[in-house]
Amino acid sequence: MLSKEFHIDTTATKEELRKVLEEYQPWRMGVSFSNGLNTKDFNRMEPFSDIPLNKLLMISQHCGEDWLYNKRVLDIGSNIGYNSITLAQQFGCSVTGLEFNPGNIEKAKMLAGLSGADLDIDFVEGDAVTFVRHNEYDLILHLGTLYHLADPVNGIFNTAASLKSGGKLYIETSVYHSDDPNACRFIYGLGGDTTNFWALSPFVVEQLVTQGGLKNFEMVRDIKIKLFEGLNMSRAIFAAEK
Repeated sequence: MLSKEFHIDTTATKEELRKVLEEYQPWRMGVSFSNGLNTKDFNRMEPFSDIPLNKLLMISQHCGEDWLYNKRVLDIGSNIGYNSITLAQQFGCSVTGLEFNPGNIEKAKMLAGLSGADLDIDFVEGDAVTFVRHNEYDLILHLGTLYHLADPVNGIFNTAASLKSGGKLYIETSVYHSDDPNACRFIYGLGGDTTNFWALSPFVVEQLVTQGGLKNFEMVRDIKIKLFEGLNMSRAIFAAEK
């Protein structure tokens, strides 16, 4: 059963692994290892997450863990690979991890290698707006990435095109709530982050997903966070099928 925490079984000794983790610090995500080391005990960036698999856990509860086995997966915004590695390691998935930051790709490849297993993962550098592989994936995770796209419209359309018939898409993103369902919020620089662009309304997300050819759209979770207090915003997880 999935945990919120990201764990890697490794044959590396503490001494070997300590040198590697020191080389790649600072860390933003908690990673525990079977030899007792944890990235939280090294130099860290803030905010730091001890539970990087929390979103994947919620998604698995929605679709059912049994459904996840042996799927062809696209992990958009794969970061340092926690979702990609977990899906390959625990469920035998074949995964494409799409990431814009080459430093994150380097960390992801290192972490996948530490497992010592022959994981079917391809970490690729690319743009979530333009990346498309038509009708290739059973499952697409678009988690914490959509609001970073200056062009979320083409991002969603290309994502939908990459999904196989019968496949599932999960989007987790910042959303804006107002009396006008078409109203979205431009959030450039929110929280000091100049990679933030759009908090779409739930209605607009639905319209783009359905215009992309997907069906059975639903909001899985709507989560209030402190950063968004007074802004009529939340973080939401959406699901749809092709």
